[in-house]
Amino acid sequence: MGTRPLMLAAAHGHAETVRVLLDAGADVNAEDLTGWTALHAGAFNGDASIVALLLERGALSSRAHWFLESPLHIAEKLGHKDLLELLRRAPPTAADNVPPTEHGSPSR
Repeated sequence: MGTRPLMLAAAHGHAETVRVLLDAGADVNAEDLTGWTALHAGAFNGDASIVALLLERGALSSRAHWFLESPLHIAEKLGHKDLLELLRRAPPTAADNVPPTEHGSPSR
């Protein structure tokens, strides 16, 4: 599957659109073909309000995409210092501890 509306909204800093999509039932952990999620997009964009909202709604904080980068790795690499503590404090979920498949996404 390609890029989803939730990922696009997170990538472009549209926090209210992210909220509306989540309220309408969008899958907070939906992935594109590379394992990229809305949380990866929010971390890339550097928007703390979007990252916080996605985490509140159950986004898996340590999920790595195809290139084995988690949202934390992305935020660190891009110098989004305000996101680092937010992502580090995110409570791990059982799904966060599932080993990645050969493509980087946790198996289900």
